[in-house]
Amino acid sequence: MRPELKTHMEALLTRLPEDLLSRKGTVFFSEADTLFNGYGVYLLGANPGGEPDDQDFTIQKSLENFGEHDTHNAYISEYFKDPERKLQNTFQKNIQYIFDSLNLNLKNTCGSNIVFERSKSFKDISKKLIPVCFKAHKYIINTILKPSVIIAIGKNSYEILKNKWNDDVWDEIVFKSDTGEDLGPCAPAYVQSKDAKKVLLYIPHPSYGRWFCKYSGNPKIAEAMAGIIADVRSKRATNIPLEWNFS
Repeated sequence: MRPELKTHMEALLTRLPEDLLSRKGTVFFSEADTLFNGYGVYLLGANPGGEPDDQDFTIQKSLENFGEHDTHNAYISEYFKDPERKLQNTFQKNIQYIFDSLNLNLKNTCGSNIVFERSKSFKDISKKLIPVCFKAHKYIINTILKPSVIIAIGKNSYEILKNKWNDDVWDEIVFKSDTGEDLGPCAPAYVQSKDAKKVLLYIPHPSYGRWFCKYSGNPKIAEAMAGIIADVRSKRATNIPLEWNFS
């Protein structure tokens, strides 16, 4: 493990309690280089899915061993549907498609979850773990990544992030169909800081489908979101500290 990566992993270990570190789960789903490549995008789901008993490593081990496989990205490299037959599931295929549509490189994007403990469903997770894990996220966001864009996968992660974000922001924008119809829970949305340097985007969970094609009938929503992302990222200066004020 390279020195700067080791320093950050040790810092994260000190921010998480032993009780959590001993549980099944993981912190990052992306490769180690995404912490240092300056891409400026942080992708956050709600929690690692699946049965805890199907995993043989703990959250602590996931941090201690992070970087051993430098080119590993779970969204791209793994086969969630059927590892033996090398089949990816709907979530993986759609998150790849969505990132392509937003003109973003998924391989270069740092990915994690609001809560690090593995469970079959977010409703099975103790909500007390959210502030516990967020101590690590604040370090990742403001000390390591300094992203201009945070993308929330699914409503749970988006609402948590939106409610914790205390910067001066504009009102939430919720996308509608081409004909002005309400898209309901499948409507992408975003909140942008008033200095136009940071944006929090919500994408409905990719397991539900390729939302902006299925619900808008064309890629105009994706084009609009891609434009917002590009504008915010164009204002990002790597030599100027960019801090998110999260509670």
